[in-house]
Amino acid sequence: YTVAQADARSAVYGASLGARSGLFAVEVGGLKLPTYKGYAEALMPARSASQSIKGEAYFARMLLYATQSWIVQPYVFGGAAYAIGINHEQGQCATCGAGYVPDWRSETRAVVPYYGLGADARLTDNVKLRAEFGTMPRAIDSHWTGRRDYTFGTLSLVFSF
Repeated sequence: YTVAQADARSAVYGASLGARSGLFAVEVGGLKLPTYKGYAEALMPARSASQSIKGEAYFARMLLYATQSWIVQPYVFGGAAYAIGINHEQGQCATCGAGYVPDWRSETRAVVPYYGLGADARLTDNVKLRAEFGTMPRAIDSHWTGRRDYTFGTLSLVFSF
């Protein structure tokens, strides 16, 4: 390839619901996974292609807190995620035949581990700020997409009822 570019940076967002008792909590929720974008050009025949991989994941996990009494409450979590990846590749190749425009779409679905660590910082009795670092290995994996391990950090607000 004479030109090859890739960008895997984008926003991650989601929502979850959970219940906590003492040092243990359970949560279920969903995340929009980071979008991957790639572009390549090649010679003989002259052609170019772009690729985007979008994804989402639905998860269930258990959290184990280190303490209940500190203002900042660290925790570890582990569970499973149902990851969905949507791959779209589109190319241009003027010498590949009249009107030929390669357009390929594929979808992957997999149940993968989801684990990491984080901390909740109490802002008020009912509101916490959460910082978290998590990973989903092999969330998207196919011949067309390659192996995509998602590792990301998030900041969120937690509301207690």
